[in-house]
Amino acid sequence: PASVPSPVYATRDASGNVVGLSAGSESLQFDYSGLFSADSIPSGLTVAKTAIAANACTVAFVGDSITEDGNTIDNVLNYHGTYRAIVMNAMKLGFPACTFTMRNYGLSSRTGSAFINAAYVAQASGPEVIATGFYRTAADHPNWGDGTGSTAAKSWINHVKDSTPHLLFVAFGMNPQMDDGIQAHLDGIKAAVATWATIPSVVLIAPMRPHLSYQDQRRAQAIGRIYREYAKRNGWSLLDVS
Repeated sequence: PASVPSPVYATRDASGNVVGLSAGSESLQFDYSGLFSADSIPSGLTVAKTAIAANACTVAFVGDSITEDGNTIDNVLNYHGTYRAIVMNAMKLGFPACTFTMRNYGLSSRTGSAFINAAYVAQASGPEVIATGFYRTAADHPNWGDGTGSTAAKSWINHVKDSTPHLLFVAFGMNPQMDDGIQAHLDGIKAAVATWATIPSVVLIAPMRPHLSYQDQRRAQAIGRIYREYAKRNGWSLLDVS
């Protein structure tokens, strides 16, 4: 945009998402309505663009802890909300006629290799064993998936597939993984979504630094370089916040 948007006040729901813009509420936010428009959507996001034009778009986010519950890591993130909330709020303000459905499929302490592994499935009960599976309940993780918890024996990637997203954000990189594993999980995601009945538009998110004091960032920076190059080579979009 040509100028910085004027600050306005916004209200939040129990999940920390902006639910309306009104004077006198507690959380100071920016009006992002000028940041998204039909002309601002990259041409490669065909499926998402079509869904938005039809006023009904499902958006899924997959990644690690930054995606699942990033706002619990640090007070700054807790104040501004998760990056998911920021992205969704901007889209809602940019396309007020569209009904957006957001699905959060982030799993803390995981890598993209687990996401593409068909054998990495939801457990029937807890406690979860991160090395082999996951377990999410509606009570403990009301903002995960469709809010009803994970489905036993269903793979992580099939939870996402069955939500039929039009737009898929992929944000791995906060947990150690070798370069060949990063390449493999991106190849795996590309191959998998190509078989879905609705092939979503994909946006890669370069790993972000959640806090100035947060761990050595060289690994995340290396993953970010791979994500940038992969998006460029495969015609995917990139949200670069690193």
